[in-house]
Amino acid sequence: MHDLRSAKKIFGTPVLVGFIFVVSGCSALLRSQATGSNSTLTPGATPVSTPTATPSFVQNQGVVTTFAGTAGSSGSVADTGSSGSSGSSGPATFFQPGSLAIDSIGNLYVADTGNYVIRKVTPDGVITTLAGSLGMSGSSDGTGTSATFGNLGGLGIDASGNLYAGDLEYENIRKITPDGVVTTFAGPVGGTGGTGGSGSSGSSGAVTITYPSGIAVDSNGNLFVADSGNGAIEEVSSTGVVTLFAGASGASGSSGGSGASDGTGTNATFGQPVGIAFDPQGNLIVADMGTNSIRKITPGGYVSTLAGSLTGSSGPVGDTGDTGAYDGTGTAAFFASPQGVAVNSQGTIYVTDTDHTAIRQISPTGVVTTLAGLPGSGTGGVSYSDGTGTNATFGMPTGIVVDSSGKLFVSDTIEQVIREIK
Repeated sequence: MHDLRSAKKIFGTPVLVGFIFVVSGCSALLRSQATGSNSTLTPGATPVSTPTATPSFVQNQGVVTTFAGTAGSSGSVADTGSSGSSGSSGPATFFQPGSLAIDSIGNLYVADTGNYVIRKVTPDGVITTLAGSLGMSGSSDGTGTSATFGNLGGLGIDASGNLYAGDLEYENIRKITPDGVVTTFAGPVGGTGGTGGSGSSGSSGAVTITYPSGIAVDSNGNLFVADSGNGAIEEVSSTGVVTLFAGASGASGSSGGSGASDGTGTNATFGQPVGIAFDPQGNLIVADMGTNSIRKITPGGYVSTLAGSLTGSSGPVGDTGDTGAYDGTGTAAFFASPQGVAVNSQGTIYVTDTDHTAIRQISPTGVVTTLAGLPGSGTGGVSYSDGTGTNATFGMPTGIVVDSSGKLFVSDTIEQVIREIK
């Protein structure tokens, strides 16, 4: 199981990074502790609508192809044309792609974590750098390449096309306009430069953002942040005010269900919440990596376990070659370090089951099945092939988003590519 608090690294930079999920990515103690109250969704608020570039919805069949990047080839080549083709500088490449977001016309945004930048990928697969300076870590505001980021966590997008990026290293959330203007939206300007706070409030009782690993945005511009460091879900208003929405900040458990329980608001606890997304009814769906489960939060703040078990069990050990050993209904199903979640317009939930190297789906009735990849057969990044269903393999699936047609995009972090599933 990955421990985001210890910032596990691959190739020298943190790999997992929470993953945001549309509608994908990435804290705090809070006002509700001081007042005893708990935030709820703004009345009438709804999730940001999913893209409308493709008019008709088609049930996903699990056909996996490589959409962008060069498999097994990491690097910092940008502005080079479509995946696999040469531009002025050669084939386009990523270095540990993580969280994803998608806009209303089908442009994909990628937290290119190893390069400290946010990349934009058009529907035709043309890759450019929207913001950040390739290979340069920092927390400076600015436009385009004059801005800098640290280790990027969650990505979210609002109805106007503004991106919100969680910074795991500098403990803040940045706002990026469609033109690439970067400002600090929540947390300290310039960041703390630390690796994560304790989650305790300061003398003013203000919320401390630590590991913003996943971000979802409602129609009123409020952000809901999966803070894996504090083990809580925070709400950031459209004006940047941070409050605690669900979970007992600082009471997270690292594994085995320690510190994880269902309940309302701050009476509930999480292990390590990473991915977060809205469903069509306005519920928040959360990938709780620390307990190998998928949690659901109603608009009123009630937290329940939708699938997987809070005992932390990841299922049978080894390669069973049988998806049935991991599939099931509700808590009878098994996940292993789930990181990304996305929900389509029909209410089907998709999960990047990272340590099982598979993409799982949860029906509106709670039935968990495997869409692509084979749970239990992952080989930690040395297995990579396109194909259909369990004939496809992944290295390390992390970020995930779904467009309005039902097509999925997945970051295969260790393989340095974005996969498409339709």
